[in-house]
Amino acid sequence: MLLIAVGFFLMWNAPLLTAQVQVEHVEPYPYHRGPMGDFLDALAWADRKLPPDAVLATNRAPYGVLLAERKTYTVPWVEEDTTKLAFLDEHGVTHVIVNGGTPFLNQLIAAYPERFREVHRVGGTIIYALRPLSPSAVESRPSCAACTGDSATWDR
Repeated sequence: MLLIAVGFFLMWNAPLLTAQVQVEHVEPYPYHRGPMGDFLDALAWADRKLPPDAVLATNRAPYGVLLAERKTYTVPWVEEDTTKLAFLDEHGVTHVIVNGGTPFLNQLIAAYPERFREVHRVGGTIIYALRPLSPSAVESRPSCAACTGDSATWDR
């Protein structure tokens, strides 16, 4: 019962919690320096620059929901890259955010570099656009003016 009450409290106060986290993350960064500060700055960039219907994947999904205000998934921590890639495709992920704390995603990007294109970097945190498998999926994806180049052609 307490868990349900806490859930309702968090849902009801999500806008207030989001505003508080955003207010706390201003220069100078008293609590978030280094990799975590880079990650938060990358999410702030995603909030400003990515399309509203972009879908993110990272190792800290709640931060993506609160700070980038986008649907965000945590990729399964499994060894098989094909399982991780299938998860991203099944959930319509358009962008992946990685850093030193995401070895399972870094491994996936190294295994399938043709599916990922870097669109923004903040320190050690990188945002990649994820190339869909089928050409029809490319056309149905949100356009990303902030992403380098034409996201439909994926020139490398």
